[in-house]
Amino acid sequence: KISESVLRTILVIYSYYINYTEFLKTNNPEKAIAFDMVDFVNKILTETDVFANKPQWYIDDVFPKFFELLPILNEEKYLIWYIRWGI
Repeated sequence: KISESVLRTILVIYSYYINYTEFLKTNNPEKAIAFDMVDFVNKILTETDVFANKPQWYIDDVFPKFFELLPILNEEKYLIWYIRWGI
């Protein structure tokens, strides 16, 4: 089970993840190969307001769920792309 709030936060983090990976692929291809998830998490925590006014327990709850759902989100991203473009 997952609450709507947590799901929303995970989807927001995922959108940052997609944008960050695309940025790395475009601007720094060698770094994109060795994607640094620790760097990404630090950026989410320090350079965004994703967790503004959220307690530490919430942050500690969301990140493991994000990492658990990341493979599924990546699969769904491609399924939606295929459906959209009729492939």
